[in-house]
Amino acid sequence: MAVFRLVLIPLIIGGAAAQVELKPQNLAVLLGSQALFNCSTTSAQPAMIWSLNGIFAVSIQMGNVVPLDPRFSAKTYNISGIFNTELNISEVKRSDTGEVSCQFLGGPFGVSRLSVQERGSVAITGGNRTVIQGSQTEFQCQALGWSPEPNMSWTVNGVVVKNCTNSSVAQGNVFNTICTLPVTAAINSSVQCLVKVSSMSSPEISTVFLSVVYLRGSVAIIGGNRTVIQGVQTEFQCQAFAWSPEPNVSWSVNGVVVKNCTNSSVAQGNVFNTICTLPVTATINSSVQCLVKVSSMSSPDISTIFLTVGPKPRDYTILIAVTVAFSAAALLFLLIFGIFFFCRRRKKEKSGYEEEVRRAQLQSQHMATITSDARGRDNRGYVTDGRYGGNHNGAVWNTDYSPKPQRSYPKDDFFDDGYKNHRHMTMV
Repeated sequence: MAVFRLVLIPLIIGGAAAQVELKPQNLAVLLGSQALFNCSTTSAQPAMIWSLNGIFAVSIQMGNVVPLDPRFSAKTYNISGIFNTELNISEVKRSDTGEVSCQFLGGPFGVSRLSVQERGSVAITGGNRTVIQGSQTEFQCQALGWSPEPNMSWTVNGVVVKNCTNSSVAQGNVFNTICTLPVTAAINSSVQCLVKVSSMSSPEISTVFLSVVYLRGSVAIIGGNRTVIQGVQTEFQCQAFAWSPEPNVSWSVNGVVVKNCTNSSVAQGNVFNTICTLPVTATINSSVQCLVKVSSMSSPDISTIFLTVGPKPRDYTILIAVTVAFSAAALLFLLIFGIFFFCRRRKKEKSGYEEEVRRAQLQSQHMATITSDARGRDNRGYVTDGRYGGNHNGAVWNTDYSPKPQRSYPKDDFFDDGYKNHRHMTMV
C-alpha cells in the first residue's frame, strides 16, 4: 500500500481565503477505540483530503470517498450551505497519536491533535479485611500499564477521601502508579480505588470491603456495696479494661447520669484501659451504676452497686462543752477552796505555836519569880516580934502572911496548881 505524504499549502482563490473549522481541536481516545473528527468550510470546492501525521488517509472528490486504509472512513453533508465532512478512525493505534488535518483543494485547511491513551489494570492489594474498631489499617491500590499517567482517587462509602498524583513510575510509554490510603476503622465500609485518564468517561474501579469488629472488655466498680453515714462524701471508681476502641464511660445514680469520663484512658497496644472516679455525698440509699459502651454497641455494659446511708450521729458538741465548762468551774472552786483551807490551817498552826511559845516563856518567868519570893520568905533563923501574929513551932517561926502575887496573864490551871504546891511546900 502506497503512502502519500502531503504538504498542506493554503491557496488563495479570488483574493479571499475560505474559513475552515476542524473539531475537536484535541481528541484523546483509548487504544483500540475509534476517533471522530468533523471539518466544515464555506468554500464551494467539493474536493478535499484527510491526512494523519502528514500521511494521506482519505480523499473526497465529487462525493466519492477514497480511504487509504480500511481503518479510515469518511462521509459528507451540507447544512445551510456549509459543507461538512467527517473522518472516522477505528481501532486506533498508539502510532495514530499526532496531527489530524483536513484540506480543501485550492482552499484553506484545519489541524487537530489526536492522543491515543492506554487503559491499564487497577487492584487494591490484600483484598477484603477485618480489623478491630478504632485501629488503623492501610490500603494500597496499584494502577499498572496506563498511558498517560492516570489520576487516582479513593472513596470510603462513596465519599472521596484522598487523591494520588505523585506516586507514578514511567516504564517506557506507560506508567505504573501506586497509592496508599490509611483508614481508622469506625464502621463497616466499602473502600474503592478509582483510576482514570482523560479519554475515559468513567473510571476503572477496584473495590474491597472493610469489616469492623470491637473488643468488649470488662467493667467493674471496685470495692462493691458500701455503707456510709449520711452527709459524708464517698468515692466510687469504675475500671473498664481491655476495650477497643476507647470506650465511653458514664455514671448514673438512681438512673440519672451524673458524670462522663472522656480523658482517663491508657492505650496498651490495640486496647484501652479506662478508669473513672465519681464522688458522691451520701443523702439517701442509692443504686450506683457504671456504664461502658463503644459506638458499635446497641446497649452498654453495666456494673451496679448499692450505697446504704446510715443515720447521722448525734452531735454531742454542746453537751461536751457544757460538761467541760462545769468541770472547769468545779475544779477552779475546789482549787480556791483548797488554797483557802490550807492558808487558814497554816495560819492557825502558826498562831498556836506562837501561843505555846508565849505560854512557855510566861511559865518560865513565873517560876523564876516564885523561887525568888520563897527564898526571901523562908528564913529559919528569923524570929519575928509577934506583931504580925506569927506562930511559934519549936524554935522555928514561920510567917503565915504571904501575899499572893498579882496575875498579869490569864488564869491557868497549871500555874494555879503549881502555885498551890509551891505554897504547901513552903509551909511544911
